[in-house]
Amino acid sequence: MRRLAIVYGTDGDYIKEVLSFFQLRELRRGGDRKFIAVPWGGGPSDRKVWSVNDRFEIEEETPDRFPAFREAVILNLPATAERFLHGKIARFLQKRRVILFNPYPASLRAGDKYGTISRLAAKGIPVPEAVLLRKSDASRITARLRAFLSRHKAAGFYIQPNEGTEGRETYFYPASDFRQSPGYAAETVSGILRDREVIVKKARGNVFYFNGGEPERGHRPVTFRIFLWQPGDEAEADLGFAEVGASEIDPVSSPERGGRIIPPAEALGNLFYREAGARRRLVMTGEELRSLPASAARALAALNSGLRHKLRIAGVDLLLEVADGKVQPIVLEINPRPSGLDKLAEFGPTHGNS
Repeated sequence: MRRLAIVYGTDGDYIKEVLSFFQLRELRRGGDRKFIAVPWGGGPSDRKVWSVNDRFEIEEETPDRFPAFREAVILNLPATAERFLHGKIARFLQKRRVILFNPYPASLRAGDKYGTISRLAAKGIPVPEAVLLRKSDASRITARLRAFLSRHKAAGFYIQPNEGTEGRETYFYPASDFRQSPGYAAETVSGILRDREVIVKKARGNVFYFNGGEPERGHRPVTFRIFLWQPGDEAEADLGFAEVGASEIDPVSSPERGGRIIPPAEALGNLFYREAGARRRLVMTGEELRSLPASAARALAALNSGLRHKLRIAGVDLLLEVADGKVQPIVLEINPRPSGLDKLAEFGPTHGNS
């Protein structure tokens, strides 16, 4: 039996849930992997290794030395040092000839938001229009933002660091607000540019979540996360969740910014879109439902193109747009260390109105 280690940095209670999830999924697919959880850092007394026993209980042991395993995935690193620690752990495991499901070069590629969007666009995958701002743009931020709005006829734009995960430091500016007071957006960009590059993305998506039990929250932004896991030749993309904004006036759906995670089925049953100034309920066909995991798998394949060691775990974030009566997924980004694995659920049926 092969041992696959979840090497993690923080939040042991969450990792226990993830460990159980992976072991149960492996059992259901008839695989032969034994999953363990191994913390990174600390002394020998902190080196507690967890596994799942035959009664599906978490067992703990404290080995004298770093445990042996053939495969690994790196998850849940401190936000302030994700990239640095990922590289450090990857180099350590490489010396031990461990196969990584999220190898460092592939994770670096995915973590470059602008590079990923450009790569996917070149493969014909729908993505938001974007521009990258560097320190050399510091003296002309407002001009660059104005030109971006004009060129893409954007109703608004999002500002983010070009690296980082899970919606941290994401800011939205409607075009009307920017034209009236451009200094606020320019100041946001300037602050991030002190130590990181900035990606500016056109606001996309015209499909929203509305829960009749919470009418005061209005039609909220919704983002779908598809979890991709490739234990063999083909990537599995049948699980995920949805993130919904706190309210209609909160344009960022990430839980890091006040949003909430809900099961995909709940989100898919409460979707509305704008058409001719009115809100209409969206009922997706079976083909449209299947297009979400299919789009995520295409995005991962495009990201991995040309890489020797490919990314085999990812969280792909999507928006939905309705145009000419058809639903089209828009890929936002690919997360090489996806969080929320304890919230995954079946990603909707593959049936529907044909």
